[in-house]
Amino acid sequence: MSISINRFLTGMLLWAATVAVAEQRQVFADGRELAPLEMFQECADCPEVIVLPAGSIIIGAPLE
Repeated sequence: MSISINRFLTGMLLWAATVAVAEQRQVFADGRELAPLEMFQECADCPEVIVLPAGSIIIGAPLE
């Protein structure tokens, strides 16, 4: 029984996070408005880019 409650709660947390991310739309200088995780290309030869949600990120290995 506790496993199904844990799965339910995990599902609810994931749903809430998805809804919160979907509401953070990014407005670009050229007027385009995109939601996080949407893909776009700046030109026909440019690579596809994915809009990341606003927040913070740590890149690299931890200092040891």
